[in-house]
Amino acid sequence: MLLLKLAISDFRHHKVRVALTVAAIMLAVSLVVSVNTGYASLRAAVFRFLNQYIGAIDAYIRPEQAGGSIEPDILDALNGDRQVRLALGRLETSVQIAREIAPPFGKLAQLKGIVRPVDTEVEKLPLIAGEWFEGDDEAVAVIDQVAADIFKITDQSGNFEIGKSFTLPGLHGELTLRVVGVVRKPAFLAQANPTIYLPLKTLQRFARPDQPGAINRIIIMLNSGTDADAFAARWQPRVSAIDPDLRLKLASDTRQDAAKNLQGLEVLSYMGGAVAMLAATFIVFSSLSMGVTERSRTLAMLRAVGAVRGQLAVLVLIEGLTLAVLGVLTGVPLGLFWVKMLSLKFPLFFTGGMTIGWGGVIFGSLGTILAALAASLLPAFMATRTDPLAAMSPMAGLRPLHFPWRATIFGLMLASLDSMILLGPIDWIGHAVGTADESLRNLKFYSHFFIGIPGLMLGFFLLAPAFVWLVERIIGPVVAPMFGLRYALLRQQLSGGLWRAAGTASALMVGLAVLVVMQTQGNTLLGGWRLPTRFPDVFISSPTQPLDADDVRQLQTVKGIKSGEVMPLAIASPRFGSGFGAILAMSMFPDATMFFGVDPEKAFGLMELDFRDDAGNTVAPDQRAKLEAQAVAMLKKGRHLIITEEFRAIKGLKVGDNFPLQTSEQGEVDYTVAGVVWSPGLDVIVGMYDLNKTFE
Repeated sequence: MLLLKLAISDFRHHKVRVALTVAAIMLAVSLVVSVNTGYASLRAAVFRFLNQYIGAIDAYIRPEQAGGSIEPDILDALNGDRQVRLALGRLETSVQIAREIAPPFGKLAQLKGIVRPVDTEVEKLPLIAGEWFEGDDEAVAVIDQVAADIFKITDQSGNFEIGKSFTLPGLHGELTLRVVGVVRKPAFLAQANPTIYLPLKTLQRFARPDQPGAINRIIIMLNSGTDADAFAARWQPRVSAIDPDLRLKLASDTRQDAAKNLQGLEVLSYMGGAVAMLAATFIVFSSLSMGVTERSRTLAMLRAVGAVRGQLAVLVLIEGLTLAVLGVLTGVPLGLFWVKMLSLKFPLFFTGGMTIGWGGVIFGSLGTILAALAASLLPAFMATRTDPLAAMSPMAGLRPLHFPWRATIFGLMLASLDSMILLGPIDWIGHAVGTADESLRNLKFYSHFFIGIPGLMLGFFLLAPAFVWLVERIIGPVVAPMFGLRYALLRQQLSGGLWRAAGTASALMVGLAVLVVMQTQGNTLLGGWRLPTRFPDVFISSPTQPLDADDVRQLQTVKGIKSGEVMPLAIASPRFGSGFGAILAMSMFPDATMFFGVDPEKAFGLMELDFRDDAGNTVAPDQRAKLEAQAVAMLKKGRHLIITEEFRAIKGLKVGDNFPLQTSEQGEVDYTVAGVVWSPGLDVIVGMYDLNKTFE
């Protein structure tokens, strides 16, 4: 009780310092709570929409390749299964609706052809205006709020104008639809993929007039009590036997995939909180160090009248704990207040309302308290070293200001841990004992985050006294006269409170380091992305059906296109070879790995590719031309391909190496690497054709 009174007495004499320290802790805690609560609100909105989108669906079937279709016999067989309550066919495709919004390809909207009123799953989406259409053969549509904004289906007051029409462009002509309803989707999903629901037969005539009855998705609702996993295990072989390109997936897997994909955001939210708490730790350390330095004579007097070392240490720990608790009690409600204000300001992004992230509240509260206790250890140790005889001195003496050798050496050792992890002998030792490359990468990745980065921060904190000592002696004699100060006074404030200055510098270091990393990384990524000097002026895509040779010849006659400057482009995502190697390859290469079929001689005239050597290094222009000519010659032989630098780095391939691909007609076939290229311009095409998988 006596120690608590002493702590409160010190707080009363240093109100401004206490207020600033508590404010810093409060803002750090509010950042942790608001970021994690924001993530929890985002996750709730996603799963709310996902549950609305999936509804009672237990499984679905769709083709792997864009433009694929499903035989109607599969739908009939599913509806004849005693375990299936209902199986519905849909046709889903995409169309460009606003070129000026997202060049070079424009904004794509998803078109979903459904049969109403049989397909009741869509009714789980919140209808904010109008009503759902009935039947499967009428020129009507229900759209989401983003599509309504793009098509200007609103009046000057912002109300939706039900009954207004809009037109979609298509390969076989335009389609005019009348809006009968508007549904709401989470804004961040609707912005990426505006959705238009229309009758199934209407979409079939518009998108695939040569394929009557075409569907490319089957949604399945099972009878209650049915084992979904057993159903999938029974039906997947039957579906694959009919068409190897078809894929059966359970709705529970989709939910699990969504949760897994959102884990990255959750980790980032906690990492951001950890950075905020690190800054708060240094601030608490600086404040307590300052208090110990200023009260050195008071602490000496307490020692002189009988206080033991442990009591002085507990006194400092009580002060640190009190500051942390005050910061937590004010920071938690402040963090929730930030998110609540955002949810009120941007309700479209918080469709699930504000969901408190209790994990962030607990992490921020306990983490801050533990961080404050950790920050109190060194000041507490400094307090126990107070000499009782110092209280009897008529004047305070200046301690010798020696260079902090021990802290500097230990700091250098900790700061070098991350470099040792990333660049040290881990690879050599791992290969010597037979460790797989994937295991070594995981070891280095997690060691970097949980050992390297904390060691780097703590190491620089221990190096801070050396920097303060050196800067004070080199720059101090110049700076002091500029402000009319005596150098001895400046020296006393810096070197005399070395750890206090180190704590302040370290707190600034954290914020500045985060800012520099974000800016440098962002500019590096943007600086490395460029379009080649030779790049096609126009891409013509046909998401609903492939273009044939007659279509290509017709395009070559279009006014404004140079003669012969039209190149057909085939795109596919075939699977890799069989066996354990294929499983490992699939784990490294997602379904989005894409293959482009081109005319070798025409392709490199239209599109510049930056050819690299076997190590991925840039080569001289003459060597690049030689590699390009070599690649063209090899491609013309067949069963050769060019790979990107990323593909080469992951697989460890070089020109001339073979690897198997599982083909649909000839089984497993070996292909030979004809060249390695680096061309960020290809990302434009990949992003264009990978939107559906990205959305899923």
